[in-house]
Order: sequence, then structure tokens, then C-alpha cells
Amino acid sequence: MPNHSRSLWLALSVSLVVGAALAFAMVPVLARTAAIAAPPSLFAWFKGHNLLPLALLSWDTLVVFGLSIALPVAGSLVLLFRLFPTYRSALATCLGVGVLLSAYLFEPLYFGQQSISPFAMPWWQQGLVVSLLLAFCIALGVSRMFRITIRSSGRL
Repeated sequence: MPNHSRSLWLALSVSLVVGAALAFAMVPVLARTAAIAAPPSLFAWFKGHNLLPLALLSWDTLVVFGLSIALPVAGSLVLLFRLFPTYRSALATCLGVGVLLSAYLFEPLYFGQQSISPFAMPWWQQGLVVSLLLAFCIALGVSRMFRITIRSSGRL
């Protein structure tokens, strides 16, 4: 039982540190994806249907945070799922907590800004949280696909 507990704490601490480090490392990439201009026709269509906040959320989720944070988080999660296969939900939770703590608390303090509270932001500005949920779903799907492939081929 002590080895099980030790491996659980190791898995949780590794995923928390990886999440925090990943959020710090992706700041330059986030700056570049935030500079990508959205097509005017996308926002014109949503504005014509009174859905402009939904357009902002989808752009932030898929382009700004999706390319800069969600893809590396999904790749890291797949790797962590391969290293620690029994703690999938705990790994995803700790990695998400590491990314969110880093993005909303540590990075603003490091760069001399005021920390951000995601609870005070309107729903259409929650692109980071939605992109993390998307990354978790992608990582779970990919890891299940690998597990089926490995079992059916008889290796490992």
C-alpha cells in the first residue's frame, strides 16, 4: 500500500508541475495565436444572428487557446496517461489545476500584472477553460485508441 500511495503522489505532483510549466512555456505561442485575425465574415454572421459572444468564445477556444495551450496539454496528457495508466482522472485534474493556477495567478504575478479571477469573467471569455476541457477529451480519446491498438496487436 505505501508504494501505491507514493506512486499516486508522484503522478499528481508530476502532472501539476508539467501543467504549470507548460502554461509558462506557451506564453510566446499564446501571444502569436492571439495576434491571428479572425475572418470578418465569421463575426459578421454571428453578429447578424445576435450570437457575437458565442463567436468570441469559439474563436478563443479553437484558435487562440486551442493552438497554443490545448494541443500541448493534450499531448502531455497522452504521455502522462502512458506513464501512469491507473490515475487518468487524477492526472487530468492536476494538470488542469496546474495550467489554470499558472495562467490565472502565477503568470500575471510574474509579469507584474494583477492576478485574474476566472469567476469574475463573463462566459464568453472562458476560452482557456473550454479549450482545456477539449484537450482532456482529445487526450482520453487518443489514449483509448492507443490502448485498443496495443491490445489488439499483442504487444506490450
